[in-house]
Formats: sequence, structure tokens, C-alpha cells
Amino acid sequence: MKTVRSASRTIAVWLLLFALLFVFAGCFASPASTTAGTTDPAVTEGVTEGETAAETTGENEPAAPSPLIALLSENEEIPAFKPKALERMHLYYSRYYIREIGTDEEMAAAIADFYLTYHDLIDETDEDEVTDLLCECYLSAAGDKYAYYMNPEALAEHNSDMAGTYVGIGVQVTNDAVARRITVTAVFPDTPAYDAGVLAGDTIEGVGDTSADEISFAELVNRIRGQEGTEVTVTFARDGEPYTRTMTRRTVIQVTASGKLLPGSPKIGLISITEFDDSTFPQFKAALDALLDADGDGLDEDGDGKTDPDIDGLVFDVRNNPGGYLSAILHVLDYMMPDGTPLANYEYYNGQIEYDAARDGYAVLPEGLPIAVICNEHTASAGELFTCAMQDYGREGLLDVTVVGVVTYGKGTMQTQVYLTEGPDRRGSDDATRATTISFALYNPPYSENYEGVGIIPDLVVELSEEAKQKSIYVLTEEEDVQKAAALASVTERAVGE
Repeated sequence: MKTVRSASRTIAVWLLLFALLFVFAGCFASPASTTAGTTDPAVTEGVTEGETAAETTGENEPAAPSPLIALLSENEEIPAFKPKALERMHLYYSRYYIREIGTDEEMAAAIADFYLTYHDLIDETDEDEVTDLLCECYLSAAGDKYAYYMNPEALAEHNSDMAGTYVGIGVQVTNDAVARRITVTAVFPDTPAYDAGVLAGDTIEGVGDTSADEISFAELVNRIRGQEGTEVTVTFARDGEPYTRTMTRRTVIQVTASGKLLPGSPKIGLISITEFDDSTFPQFKAALDALLDADGDGLDEDGDGKTDPDIDGLVFDVRNNPGGYLSAILHVLDYMMPDGTPLANYEYYNGQIEYDAARDGYAVLPEGLPIAVICNEHTASAGELFTCAMQDYGREGLLDVTVVGVVTYGKGTMQTQVYLTEGPDRRGSDDATRATTISFALYNPPYSENYEGVGIIPDLVVELSEEAKQKSIYVLTEEEDVQKAAALASVTERAVGE
């Protein structure tokens, strides 16, 4: 089946990056939404401007408890829990997961094994805590490393993250639910974590006196977040060596896209995109328009219907971009490319394939403008889709693009967010709202193959020095940032050559 733009901008689809993006308020996103692949602490990566495809009522409500729930309920080592969330999670995974799960007996045994490994971390007399742990154990049993379960508190934090503001320490992380490893993928400038010297690639080992192994990911996020002005102590590790930082939480306003005109000649503009959330497209559009129309005479100065740029070249920096909402990356690509240009396509759990093409009536990037895209190993999900799409457009002769940096993360799996229970804000249930993400599709760039587990190979491979890798990319000097220097040299050579 072939459709164009079908439900992809209205379905909640996340390009969740990695294990799932999440802006930790410290943390953070890769999800009600769809993500292009998303990573965790900002759990993000979804695309969603409406309810998800799986989020319906009636037919999605099981008529009776499934054998899985019965098996878990009969297990004497598992205390009482609220079955609805787990029942619906199992229903959704049975219907929409991109891979097959085990039988009810196999899943029940795996869930029980995971539960008994971590049950001493919760209060087993609290049905909500038992329910939350069982839901997380389900995701581990299913082997969905990009999935992210959200209890009511985590769901509220996620919604705040994707709106572009939160209170925390200012890092973006990925949560590998299978390996149970939480890795910092980005540190936002002028935040507590930035001031404390935290770097992308560091792992989070604990908060306060509690090890990350002793609590769930959602609980770790909740503990790092808190009231503005209060302190939090977090233990990180860099190259296996732990270190601890005490930081004062504050409100973080995410600027996910920003631009500037670099000094010198030729005139080269630089746009940095740190992730793709609800605020990204308007910020990106403003930054790109300001560079292309630096003299204020309008994008189409001679009235021929084409952009007359006031710059000689352009560099997009998506290093450490973990992904985000599919809708955000589609809007960005759509704004730059002519109507009808392929943007992405999706291979769903049921074999259906859908296609997205540009259609907003804009095509602001001039075909001959020299462009470079800088990426690194922490560029993931929607960040990778942007990188590969631009590389594709260059190879197809639609744009003049060179990709510079190192091989990207390698997340080409898309998540969608579904609600497991529906509280007062969701159709009046007495239970608090819970949600999870599910990997339900592969998303592919305009012309290339899917890069899940492989990553995107730059046209020009440039490695930072070992010393430079120990610093945030935001503080690298011109001499240290050889990736940016190579990108500028590539654009300059082409611009001067014209």
C-alpha cells in the first residue's frame, strides 16, 4: 500500500533515539506521540499531533484478562498489582510491535525473572509501585531497547520536556532499557550540568546515595528533577571513572535551533539543531530566514520565485542531536525542499509502507548553495534522518551537500506512544494516567536504506582528538573543533570555486 503523508504527521510517532530521548531537566527527548527514533531523558521522538494509531477504545479493550495476566497473578512471588496497564501493554505489543514477542508463558516467565531481580527496590505493599515495575519488566522481556514506560509523574515530565521547558540540570540522555545503561547524549549550554563540566558520552550512575541500578529509570528521572533552586547530587562516569557533581536545579528553556553568520569571507551561516521538539521548526525557520535574508530585502529579491541568498554557504550542526518528534523533522525538511520531494518513508509492523513528501509550498534552499552537515556518534534518530536526508538530496543532485564528522548512532526504528490507563484528564478513569512507547515501524530516509544498527557514514570522516572529545562541543576552540573546521573548509572551497 502506498500513501503520501498519510497519518505520519498526525499519528503520534516518535523517531525515538536510542533507548529513548529524554530531556532530563536534568535529563533530557526517540515518542503521545511518535518519535523518529528518540533516546531518553527527554523521552522524545515521536510525532504526534493527535492520538496514536493504537490509541483507541473499544476494540483495544480486552474482553477478559489474558493468560499472561493470569500467570502473573498466580505467581506467589509477585504481589498484588493493577492489571489494566499491563493488560493493555501486552495487547498493544501483541498487535503493533515491529518484532514478535514470546508466548504468554515465555513472557510471564521473563517478566517474573526481571521482577525478582529488582523487586527489593520498591515497596511491594504498594500496588502502584508493583504495577510500574512490572510494566518496565515487560519492556525488558519484550526486548524493546527503545521503549520507555511512563508512570503518571514521568508522563507529566515528558509532556513538559517536549513543550520546551523543564526544571532540572540540563542534560539529554539515552536509556538503554535492555542493557540498563543511561548515557548523556547532550549537555545544553548555560545549564547546571554544563557549568559542572558534564559531557556527552558520560553515563549516569546514581542520584544522591542511590545507585541507578537500584531504581527504575522513571524514578531516577524524578529524583534528578525537582523544585527550582534546590540541590541535587548526581554521580556520573566517564570512561569508567565515576565522578560526582552537586548542582542547583533551575528552569531550562530549550533553544533547539539557532543560527549565526560566521565572521570572514565568504559569508557562511551556521545553524545548530540540538533536537526536534515542538519549538524546533519555528526556531529553525527564523534562523534560516535571517541568514538567507540578511539584508532584509526578502528571500526572493528579483521576483523569479527562487530564494536569492545573502550568504555564500551554510553549515548545519546536528552533533549530539538525539532526535525527537517526527513531525518536527518533517516540517524542517519540507520548508527547505520543493513540493513533491521525498522526505521519508515508514515500514510498519504489518508490512504497510507509507511515504511522506514535501507539500507546504516552500523551497527556501537554493539548489547551488554549498552546504555541509556536521554529525557525530551521538547524532541519533531524527537527527540521523536529517543528516541522511540532506546527504540523499546531495547525492540526487537536488542540493550541494557534504556530510562531515563520524558515523552516527544508528537508530532507524520509530516509536509510538500509547496510553495504558486513562486518568481524569483522559476520559474519566479512576486510575492515574500511564503510558508507554512501542517500536512499531522502521523509518527510512528519502532515497537511502534504513540505518538501524549501522549509522550514517559521512562523506568526509573527521575525528576529534582524544583531548577534544573530553570537552563539550560548545566550548571547543577553533583549533580543537576540527569537524567544524572541515565543514567550513568544504563549504568555502565550493563557494569560492563558483
